[in-house]
Amino acid sequence: MKIALPTENPTKVAAAHAAAQEIFKDDYEIVTYKTESGISDQPLGNDEIYQGAKNRAEAVLIMDPSAEISIGMEGGIVEIAGRQIDIGIVYVLGRNGVIGMGVSPGHVVPPHLAEAILADGKELSEVVDEHYAPTPSKTETAQASSLTAT
Repeated sequence: MKIALPTENPTKVAAAHAAAQEIFKDDYEIVTYKTESGISDQPLGNDEIYQGAKNRAEAVLIMDPSAEISIGMEGGIVEIAGRQIDIGIVYVLGRNGVIGMGVSPGHVVPPHLAEAILADGKELSEVVDEHYAPTPSKTETAQASSLTAT
């Protein structure tokens, strides 16, 4: 099973490998590509996050005609009960047209970080790096660790 993954983010690549291993055992290959989401750098709201995941999954199937499925992943911020929550949406697209989708658990973004994101238009990873992370949070697990430790 050839899987096209529209990201080179190591955390997302590891997540795709973990899922593929569960489903396909050792009978899969993941090929990564750099793609654009077609949405803002810091998606806000379920619809925009969903659209980014969908756009990535569709784009990478065009880029790799030999892939049987693609897995688009997009993270973003949703508001629930007046709090900003960081979530991820996964959009799985089969070449045969079958679609799967999932939503990750979320975690509350501390108010001082949420304010910087909403007021300044910064990405969550950028704000986390400025406040907490000694290593870039987009390439390490530092972002979730920093946010859940606050």
